[in-house]
Amino acid sequence: MKDRDFCTRLTELRKRKGLTQAQVAERGDMDSTVICHYESGDRAPGLAAIKSLCKGLDCTATELIGI
Repeated sequence: MKDRDFCTRLTELRKRKGLTQAQVAERGDMDSTVICHYESGDRAPGLAAIKSLCKGLDCTATELIGI
């Protein structure tokens, strides 16, 4: 099941910070294709990926997942 809220929040955070998917991936030590999958809802990130995304976006997990 796709979590549209998460996909939208991830995309909006990245764009608000003026970052490309590749930049987020590089900063978070991830493969850039996985960012695309998360933003499109094709994949859901696990805890390790959430931590990497937060590092790449310089944000908190609360901000990223919206709780």
